[in-house]
Parts: sequence; structure tokens; C-alpha cells
Amino acid sequence: MKTLKQWLDEEVGRSKDLAAHLCVSVSTLSQVKNKHRPIPQDWMPYIEEFTSGELTVAGMVEMQAKGKLQARKRRAKSKAKHG
Repeated sequence: MKTLKQWLDEEVGRSKDLAAHLCVSVSTLSQVKNKHRPIPQDWMPYIEEFTSGELTVAGMVEMQAKGKLQARKRRAKSKAKHG
């Protein structure tokens, strides 16, 4: 399953074009692309439409859920290690 970052990095200009489609700044999209912020759920249908279904709402939700689970595991491991 392709990530938003992978899709955006496949072609020059995609970030600028998607940001314009979403009516957000390239900087805001960059924060999402680099996982500093989650993909807002209200963006997801527009991203699916813009990518012609290469990225789907279901896929984006699943990827974010996996990312949250991995982050929780890292925090728990760190907490156990550092007491």
C-alpha cells in the first residue's frame, strides 16, 4: 500500500498541486506528508479523488491506525526501559 509521502514524491509538483486542491499551504501539506501531523479525515475523500483512487480513504485510515499503534508500542517500550 502506497503512502501519501510516496505518492507525492513520485512526481515533481504533486505537493503544490494537491495543496492547491485542498486549499492549504504547501507547508501544511508537508507537515502531513512527513507525519508531523496526521492526515485530516476531511481531506481524505479529496485526496482519494485527486489521486484517482491510488490512495483510498480506507488505506489512509489503515495506515494512520498502524502508525498510532507503532507509536504506542514505542512509548510503552521506552517507558518500561526508563521506569
